[in-house]
Amino acid sequence: MVQIVKSNIVLTSVSPTTGLLRTAVVSIPDSGFVKNPKERRKALLNKIEALDAQLTVGDLTGARNKLQNDIRKQLVDWLVANYQTSSPREYTKEAILQLVDNLLARLGG
Repeated sequence: MVQIVKSNIVLTSVSPTTGLLRTAVVSIPDSGFVKNPKERRKALLNKIEALDAQLTVGDLTGARNKLQNDIRKQLVDWLVANYQTSSPREYTKEAILQLVDNLLARLGG
């Protein structure tokens, strides 16, 4: 968790883990989803918010489980293999799964 503090008051807190993941999910083109891109993207973002809540309270076991067995599984199931991106800022399926695996490694999973 990264905090911005001024005069001993926390102005904002950000989790780099969920921030990276959120950015990656938002960047997936609609054509990258098997179906219902708007609904599936929203569901993934909700799962990332739940992950963020677990990390905020220090529930690392729950966070690892959420990331491995929920978020990663949905990315595998909901994304088209080898979909095309139109910008280097858009994540491919392989790239977002690698990001999740890297985050899991950082969480000790």
